[in-house]
Amino acid sequence: MVLFFVVLVLGSCSRMSDNNITYRIIENDTLYICDASKINKIKTMNLSEWISDFQVIHFENSDTALFKFWKIYITDHYIGILQDARAPFKLFNHQGKFICNVGSVGQGTGEYTMLYSAAIDEKTNTICLAPFSGDKLLKYNMNGDFVCSVNIGKMQKPQIRFETDGKISLVHLCFKNMTGFQYACIDEDNHVSYTLPNKHQAIDARDK
Repeated sequence: MVLFFVVLVLGSCSRMSDNNITYRIIENDTLYICDASKINKIKTMNLSEWISDFQVIHFENSDTALFKFWKIYITDHYIGILQDARAPFKLFNHQGKFICNVGSVGQGTGEYTMLYSAAIDEKTNTICLAPFSGDKLLKYNMNGDFVCSVNIGKMQKPQIRFETDGKISLVHLCFKNMTGFQYACIDEDNHVSYTLPNKHQAIDARDK
């Protein structure tokens, strides 16, 4: 419902008169803002306009497979479940069968205390996990075994994804005078390249 509402709001904003829209330009980026209370056009859209197929999956009902849902990651053959940030990342297949816990909670090698995002790449059989706050990405195989860690530098709520060439793209909250990069790219050999912070995009860690 939230997705549909956001789409409808954005669609309505694009058709409203200029009197109901304000905008700000930051360098080359333009941010348009509209008041939701002034939207008076509603369009009903069929679900078939958004998707061509769907599947209901019944997850395995065993003690080891139980999870508390937070974020979900779907690939061609796998479903990854990120729980409430302090629990193991779980891997299932598309039939809902539990495959394994990816890593474990702890402070040892290959363990984590609080996760924020994940990415799955079937081409390289790699699962990458990112911390809520920290300086390392963790890599695992599809059996949930720890492979290696990649030292990135101080990160705050990083979001990661695998690109088609196997590289990992990373973006995170960039705080003024606290973090040394805005974006990062990690290649298959774990070499890291950075985009430095933009003073107009970095944010204050605390409200004034």
